Amino acid sequence: RERMDIYLPNEGEGPFPVILFVHGGGWVDGAKDYWEVHAGFKALSFGFAVCSMEYRLAPEHPHPAQIHDVKAAIRFLKAHGAEYELDTSRLALWGASAGGHLVSLAGTSANHPELTDRSMGCPDESEAVNAVVDWYGPTRVDKMVEDFVELRQINDTAEDSGETDVFVSKALGCKPDHEEIIAHAKEFSPITYITKDCPPFLIQHGTADPMVPVLQSIRFDKALTDVLGEDKVTLDLLYGQGHGSLVFESLDNIKRVTDWLYEVMPAE
Repeated sequence: RERMDIYLPNEGEGPFPVILFVHGGGWVDGAKDYWEVHAGFKALSFGFAVCSMEYRLAPEHPHPAQIHDVKAAIRFLKAHGAEYELDTSRLALWGASAGGHLVSLAGTSANHPELTDRSMGCPDESEAVNAVVDWYGPTRVDKMVEDFVELRQINDTAEDSGETDVFVSKALGCKPDHEEIIAHAKEFSPITYITKDCPPFLIQHGTADPMVPVLQSIRFDKALTDVLGEDKVTLDLLYGQGHGSLVFESLDNIKRVTDWLYEVMPAE
């Protein structure tokens, strides 16, 4: 599963600023050519190199396998970027849904010893990145069911709670029991690891998302802003949009994302 494709722009001369795109799929599905990744490919026309990676999937490989793989990819790019015309001094993470969760977790927990496996390669490289773009990713996993209930997007029933918890339980390698998930959720939640050393974040989330409640991103934005300040955190709420709406991958929005990346990762 640990494979990565590297795409370079057709125009311009390298080294190019880098986007490492991490696909979604509820931590149990998806691949480096998953449909969400095609949004990231559009950044090529705005001068970015785009790297699309795969990672081990749950339930066969529960947490922390996925974040170990993402961080191994970061270290690989930093160690070998020059060979591929990559400017890894401007390295951004971008992910959608479960991929949004993973890039957020990587962004907040760089070099955290319990969430890295340096035996996977390039052990001397830092895992810190320069920016993170989070598309509708879960960020406080223990609050997902409660957030849905608060938004009245689902009914407060055992069946609905179970459906929300099934994906998380597979990722965590535990029973789909809400109390057990809560017991393990803190270490799985990007919001847990926020420090003043986190990179700038751009968070985009549809207000009508039926799979990941928008309150997840609202809470994450506030927690990041409280530590980093308003100038380093941006939250875009896409009103009326759902999970993976085509509005996210529109050229206007891709330009919005790449303009933000150039702003927070200026060329030296």
